Amino acid sequence: INNRKFYWGYLRDMKEVKTVIEIGTSKIACAMAVQRERVGLEVLGYVKVPYPGIKNRNWVQPKTVEDAVHQALDELEKQTGMRVRTADLGLPACFTSLHMQAVSCGVNGRVSERDIDNLFDMASQFPRDEQQVIVTQFPNWYMLEDGEVFIDAYDKKTNVVSANITSVLANKLLMDDLFAVIRDAGVRVGARICEQLAHALALVPEEKRDTLAILADVGYYNTNISLVYGDAVLKTYTLEIGGGYITGDIAYRMKMDTETAEQLKRRYAFGLQDTNKIEYLFAKTKDGRLNKYPHNLLKEIIDSRTASIIKQIVMTVIKIERKLGKELPIYLTGGGISYMQGINSFFKTVSGRMPVVCRVNNTKMAEHSAQTMYALLDYSLNSSEDGILMDEEKTKKSGGFFSRLFNN
Repeated sequence: INNRKFYWGYLRDMKEVKTVIEIGTSKIACAMAVQRERVGLEVLGYVKVPYPGIKNRNWVQPKTVEDAVHQALDELEKQTGMRVRTADLGLPACFTSLHMQAVSCGVNGRVSERDIDNLFDMASQFPRDEQQVIVTQFPNWYMLEDGEVFIDAYDKKTNVVSANITSVLANKLLMDDLFAVIRDAGVRVGARICEQLAHALALVPEEKRDTLAILADVGYYNTNISLVYGDAVLKTYTLEIGGGYITGDIAYRMKMDTETAEQLKRRYAFGLQDTNKIEYLFAKTKDGRLNKYPHNLLKEIIDSRTASIIKQIVMTVIKIERKLGKELPIYLTGGGISYMQGINSFFKTVSGRMPVVCRVNNTKMAEHSAQTMYALLDYSLNSSEDGILMDEEKTKKSGGFFSRLFNN
């Protein structure tokens, strides 16, 4: 009997399994997870496949994307022993832009499904380039006629309901290509998740979001900066610079391959030379030999490029702060520089600002490069009932947002 109880409990949990695909700037990642009552987010499988990536908001080598996606999905199925039929997709921040719109409508006593549908349809009506399509939408907040604010306004008593709604826009051709690649792997695209929003909700503490905060996600080729407020992302900026530029500088200046340069970058620690006399750092070359490299030259290269990245981040943050009239806390994530030892102190030395380096309380997702996937999984497992995610196939059919939610 106890075995049967355990088995059926296990099957019940398996119904809530979610698979997510992350399109990173240097890797394609797939993960499968389940939300368990006592242990929280449990990662069943996690696969990362490097590929040439995204640079200047486009594929570096478009033909490699399909192979990387298919390989990641195949390896995930082998790792978990489960067939992937549907996967939620994290929308690459560098491929998207956000449009926030305030709308309102009259209500007949209580807020109905149709009222919510109307608000989302109204928020979709704004001028945009014909190549830009709305790939998902999410509500930032609702307000009733008495000024009371809610995350969910359904069935609330009022005569007028207002909403602040964000539409996530992306290039139609890029999205069509991406959806086709996933479908060719025999996988249906489920929810499309705004990467910036998932990041904000998972990595920035709620009390900091409630008073405005900055999340800087430094990737390999791009840096995405988000202005976070409450359960919403108000504004995003993409800088065409990231941790890969540090690796590239090392490879160019020291005449080596990028794999060896990345090893040296990962072993470097800011400020270490101030307390210890270090002459060399060691790394293995492609042929397996362990070579030594002068620390002083590495310090010059790494400190210079990292300082440049930090200055560009802070310049963007200052522009935001000038409009708001207040200094905001900065949270640092991403696989570009966040993992580098002493990065927060070096950040302060360069800019006078001490960032908070984001941490994830999950052993399988502890690496900084895995924080995006953790955020996407957390959002996929916990937010689908909030009416935030939109199903790819259902968005093509008639009917408003609320109808799609309750038909899901």
